[in-house]
Amino acid sequence: MIGRTPVTHRKARRNRRRLRITVRRSKLRTGRQAGVEVVDLDNGRLSLRVCPTRGMGILCAAAGTLRLGWDSPAGLVVHPRHIDLRKRGGTGWLDGFTELVVRCGLRNIGRPGWDAFRSVGRARREFLTLHGSAANLPAREVRINRHASGVSLSGVVVETAGDDVLELRTTISLSAGAAGFRIVDIVTNRGKQPAEFQLLYHSNFGAPLLAEGTRFLAPINCLAGMDAHAARRAGTFDRYRGPTPGFREEVYLVRLLADRRGRSIVALANQQGDAAVSIEFAVSALPCLTLWKQTGTCAERYVTGLEPGTSFPNHRSVERKHSRVKTLAPGESYRAALVYRVHRGAVEMARLRRRIASIQGSVLPKILSLARFNVRGNDRPQLFEPPGGLVWAPVMG
Repeated sequence: MIGRTPVTHRKARRNRRRLRITVRRSKLRTGRQAGVEVVDLDNGRLSLRVCPTRGMGILCAAAGTLRLGWDSPAGLVVHPRHIDLRKRGGTGWLDGFTELVVRCGLRNIGRPGWDAFRSVGRARREFLTLHGSAANLPAREVRINRHASGVSLSGVVVETAGDDVLELRTTISLSAGAAGFRIVDIVTNRGKQPAEFQLLYHSNFGAPLLAEGTRFLAPINCLAGMDAHAARRAGTFDRYRGPTPGFREEVYLVRLLADRRGRSIVALANQQGDAAVSIEFAVSALPCLTLWKQTGTCAERYVTGLEPGTSFPNHRSVERKHSRVKTLAPGESYRAALVYRVHRGAVEMARLRRRIASIQGSVLPKILSLARFNVRGNDRPQLFEPPGGLVWAPVMG
């Protein structure tokens, strides 16, 4: 065509390969993973493995040589039939915890223990297990849909407890040529009475992205250590150490700033500053961010979690007391959407940092030390000196 440079057949074939997305659906057959269904999606730039058997969690992903995920002591993947959630005082969830992205919920997240409450005028008492049941509920209606821009994988997870019926409809999308993926979840109360729900996206990263010198990046309004130990370490909340024998986990509860559209973004950047992964979401849907640091040895768990949620991972009774447990009327739905992206090279990293800086603006992050954000009344945070650039404040709204 006049005015255009002809495209060779070789280049055209290369472009088609770049835009092609491969999909492979299979079942694992050995050990504790026998019978687990996985779906592999690959657009040539990013690959990810989704597990319908484990609540549509995302087991791992890779962008070229950069692996996203972590090395769990539990192994690669565990079928829910091998998980006893009530084990070890309600912490059996950990026996299957291997994913890059795992949903906590739908009826509760956070610490295990007994919860006494009233529902539809009746007194109820219920034992809650760590992070709820959603990750160990096989999905129904699993479908692969191809469209002009890429491919999507959808599924339905249903959690029932007595008269409570909560349905999660999820769609995981991968666009052609994109270095990221999108999750859209809709939680609906299918029961006949109002139902409480909680939802948290436990997004977990280990080596090679996590290493000595890795940094957590986010536009922060305020944060608090979840216990006294974390409060004392808050001066280095955004920096990571290499594998450390006997490391005691640190958990920080974070309120983020948002842009004019109500969206925020958090990221984990490597020490070299040439690679990062980010998570973008609306703070109206996911107003609470939990930062989990567990940088023990690889055998102990060397991992960090960036965890957007509807509430913090305190026991449900604590979150209810502070009006952070949401209730859905019969037939009512709640929508959450997240975009995970990989950033590589100086140009993309500079763009990411500018985005976060533009949301932060002139607001100084505040470090809080208030027991009301604590899970145990007998573990009171101690006052501490904040690092430079951060302002200590006595309360969190």
